[in-house]
Amino acid sequence: MRSLRRLLLHNWGLKLLALASAVLLWMAVAREPVSEIAYTVPIEFLHVPADVVLRASTAPEAQVWIRGPRRVLRTVPASELHVSVDLATVRMPLGERTFNLTPANIKAPAGVDVVQVSPPHVRLLLEPRNPSSSPAPGGTN
Repeated sequence: MRSLRRLLLHNWGLKLLALASAVLLWMAVAREPVSEIAYTVPIEFLHVPADVVLRASTAPEAQVWIRGPRRVLRTVPASELHVSVDLATVRMPLGERTFNLTPANIKAPAGVDVVQVSPPHVRLLLEPRNPSSSPAPGGTN
């Protein structure tokens, strides 16, 4: 019992100063303002089957809203945000398909949260690649 008391009371002034410093530092970091910012980024298509051609009326892009501490958001370039759609599970019959875009489809840097993706889905026309439609190398018209 005596050694526990000695352990707690030895250098009590320094221990109190260390505790106060830790609390003040924690309060400074915890009170940092949180911000949101939007970026427009291209949609990446992963695992596109070799026998499939993707068609879209415009270049597919999504607006990604991220939230985090202001000091972190200032350092996040749009190139670090990746919106991806995995086409590995595409099966016949092909045609017009709609793919959902959720925060799970977004790869973002550590320290930020993906809040929203707009549009919530992307519509593509998937067509079979026709090898006979491509001109033969060195051929003439």
